[in-house]
Amino acid sequence: MKHLARWFILSIYGLCYAGEYFQQDVTYDIEVTLNDTDRTLTAFEKLTYKNNSRDTLDFIWFHLWPNAYKSDSSAMAKQFIRLGSNRFKDVEEKNRGYIDSLNFSVDGIVTNWEYHSEWIDVAKIFLPKPLLPEKTIIIETPFFVKLPKSSKPITFLLKSFSNIFLKAKNFEKDAPLKTPNSRISPGKSI
Repeated sequence: MKHLARWFILSIYGLCYAGEYFQQDVTYDIEVTLNDTDRTLTAFEKLTYKNNSRDTLDFIWFHLWPNAYKSDSSAMAKQFIRLGSNRFKDVEEKNRGYIDSLNFSVDGIVTNWEYHSEWIDVAKIFLPKPLLPEKTIIIETPFFVKLPKSSKPITFLLKSFSNIFLKAKNFEKDAPLKTPNSRISPGKSI
């Protein structure tokens, strides 16, 4: 009987804890112009972001994927080097990829943002007003991407770089950020 009571209490706790899981709703609308000679993209992105968490958000983290190719000090470059790859080691700056020309607005209001202090491929977008649970905002920005030089054809690069656009980070409550690929806690600076 004691084991049954313990199992019942643990089951109830597990169900309550499982109910805490959520994912943010993010839809992307991206208009892109490709310059295959210069290997660049000029684009405008519109994200619809719904806060499905119980938390009120003051900012949202974004992954700026092309900046992973910007220098040999990015998290991805360091990982390649740790694994023995020379992919980044001797690449000239002009042959690296990056993203720039970002100008974020939230619901039509130009907003402030900053790069993460350690990772050039993570940015913090400050919301002009707090985003309450179950509420939705529109985030827009132009951007410019320089694709890294590769021996592969540009169509291959575009397929393999399907994540090069800005990606709003999902997060779980109290899940600390350990690497740029981890989930990020709401309202906590990293």
